[in-house]
Amino acid sequence: MSHHSVPVPERFRPLLAHVIDLVAAGDLDGLRRDPRIALSDPDDPLYWVREYPGTVVKLPEEAWEFAEVIIARDDGVTWSVAVDLWTAEEGRSDLILEAEVRQHRDGLVIEVENIHVW
Repeated sequence: MSHHSVPVPERFRPLLAHVIDLVAAGDLDGLRRDPRIALSDPDDPLYWVREYPGTVVKLPEEAWEFAEVIIARDDGVTWSVAVDLWTAEEGRSDLILEAEVRQHRDGLVIEVENIHVW
């Protein structure tokens, strides 16, 4: 099994950006409703977002320079993703979203594993 870090593929970015938009909006219902999104912590995945002393915002284009993907399995279907979140107050923040992206027959799905302070 190989584990190596690569830039986030372009095809992952729209779905990841959508998830982060919902996180920034505090839209837990939106996260729960979207069939492409699963939550490892369905009760309170936004806890650290609320507790953080900054307002999470949409990702700027430069955010992808800092995001990374670990190819989690040699099956070519599953990737672990880490994306730094950005805030209005500080830009790149100490908050990070960790997720697993899987390729299904119908497209990509993402499981939000954790949102926490680095």
